[in-house]
Amino acid sequence: QNQDGILSWDDFCLLAEKFCKIQRRGKVENDVLERWKKIFDKWWNELTAHADSNKDKVVEFDEWLEFFKNLGKNTKTYEELPEFLKNYLQLFFLCSDANKDGLFCLKDYKKYIAGQKMDTTKAEEHYNFMLIEEDAANENALTSDRFKQLVYDFWVSNDETG
Repeated sequence: QNQDGILSWDDFCLLAEKFCKIQRRGKVENDVLERWKKIFDKWWNELTAHADSNKDKVVEFDEWLEFFKNLGKNTKTYEELPEFLKNYLQLFFLCSDANKDGLFCLKDYKKYIAGQKMDTTKAEEHYNFMLIEEDAANENALTSDRFKQLVYDFWVSNDETG
């Protein structure tokens, strides 16, 4: 979150503030911020228990990669993920579903890509690559379960082509 190349408790405090502002439409209210910090404190403790292999209270890039490599070896679906990652995926979906219709569509994807300051020129092509026949029933949008499975697949895949 602070772009220093490592994950630390400070990053999670910044995330708590970010989600507080999302929830309170730009305002930071201390009670809401503290609730988010409690949530992120639990997630931080779970992450470091799984990923901080040298126990220095930060998660460096190589530890992060090893964590996800191990996830791929030890899990087959997002349902098997540690609880904090399942909760994160639910929050990620809820925040990504801009119109709150319970689906993640091309418009949501483009908004996410733009929010990450990434090039959106091939967003439609990339989004369509993710779709399967089941998504056609939802007007080419992803249900929460499909979204979570795709993110899980991205996290644990060694396939650089998709």
